[in-house]
Amino acid sequence: LISTKARANTPHTNPLKTSLGFLSPTIVVTPLIQPPMSTTKSVDASLWWAPFTDLLTELENLSPSSALPISLANKLKEHHLWLLNSVSLFKLPNQKSKEALDAQQVQIGSHRLTVQSKFKELALKISSSLCLDEVQSYILVERSCELDESDLVALEPLHLKVMIQYYIERQCVLKCTRHLLMLSCKFIFMLYFVSNCRGRLPLDF
Repeated sequence: LISTKARANTPHTNPLKTSLGFLSPTIVVTPLIQPPMSTTKSVDASLWWAPFTDLLTELENLSPSSALPISLANKLKEHHLWLLNSVSLFKLPNQKSKEALDAQQVQIGSHRLTVQSKFKELALKISSSLCLDEVQSYILVERSCELDESDLVALEPLHLKVMIQYYIERQCVLKCTRHLLMLSCKFIFMLYFVSNCRGRLPLDF
């Protein structure tokens, strides 16, 4: 028998090391590494629209009897989707658009927005006030704001400025649609008039 004193002086040995010849493996727990935030997020291409003010001006100045200018034809192609769907393409707020503004850039079809925090905060407020998609609200804020620090400090007047710009955009969309319908009706009437009155009009008509 080994005395109590002798056992106290005996160094402690690992039973696994004694029997197997090596130490038991050590389990190392490493923290989970969070994936980096996506720098670009994509949203529906229909959320983008080109400003309608220039298109409306050209339509108002267009003579019914004149040929369609190439510049105007190109703008009509650019606005084709919105002219077909009108103000219904102004969408309600949704989570995907809100999360997209957390990225550094937002891809909207062929267009890309660089998200700035000073615009993002106001865009979220505009979205809540107008019940408008967050990305579309950001587009409105970016277009309405001049990069002037005095404007950015005065949030309340800027908030109203963006809201007014939104309703101007809606009116321009509707007015463009009305002008196109009126021009189409005049063109159809002229074709009908010419086809039915050919040979019946005086020579100097």
